[in-house]
Amino acid sequence: MEFVKKEIGISANDINEYFYSEIDKAAADCNIDWSNTKNKIKEGRNSGIQVVGIEKADKGRVYIWLEYKKTKVINGSSFEYAEITFKNYRNGLGKPGIQFNALSFIFKEYEKFK
Repeated sequence: MEFVKKEIGISANDINEYFYSEIDKAAADCNIDWSNTKNKIKEGRNSGIQVVGIEKADKGRVYIWLEYKKTKVINGSSFEYAEITFKNYRNGLGKPGIQFNALSFIFKEYEKFK
């Protein structure tokens, strides 16, 4: 808990900003423009004008599912992190789908830190 709060951030938004490049890559792999989408999405299913595709052919075919999860409480402390699923239903791309789980990336950062 201390590592996350000290090195990464105290909120889910801080954590998302810390891992911006990883989230951006996952979105791009599904032909989603993360920089033009990230401020429009809300928790749950997002599609339509909220999710901006990279190409015109992606319009109406890209979706994001955003879910916030909380870690278990350890010594009275916990934090919230995001799980973001990117999906593109465009046949020509092979219908790519990728899930970004911030907790997995936090563990990787912690291993590097130790």
